[in-house]
Amino acid sequence: MSLNNEMNLIQINGVWVRNPDPESWSPTNNPEWTANSGRVASGYSVGSRQYFKYKIPLSWTMIPENDVKQILELVEDGADYFPVVFYHRCQYISITCYAGTATPTGIAYVGGEVFYKKLTVNLVER
Repeated sequence: MSLNNEMNLIQINGVWVRNPDPESWSPTNNPEWTANSGRVASGYSVGSRQYFKYKIPLSWTMIPENDVKQILELVEDGADYFPVVFYHRCQYISITCYAGTATPTGIAYVGGEVFYKKLTVNLVER
């Protein structure tokens, strides 16, 4: 599970992709609440947690065009939902996700190769 003696952080639809920028690596496990949950006039909260869902925000900077193409194909061109394996809290976790809008921005031509200045996408557990 490693490339170039580096720990792989994320596998999308069976493919280990380039590790995202360390600053963007912040998977969260968010609670989903029952209907009509929230604060009432007295200020107390009502409702209960049903389950938790992961959200994985990802971004890459100065990413080669071929890597952008690979990631876009994995999150946009396949099924609506796809398997994701990611490293979080000292273990690999397997979930099924969908992708938010994948946005490549900026473009640079460096040393005969095309790079995108940034690629961002959010993966959300089904």
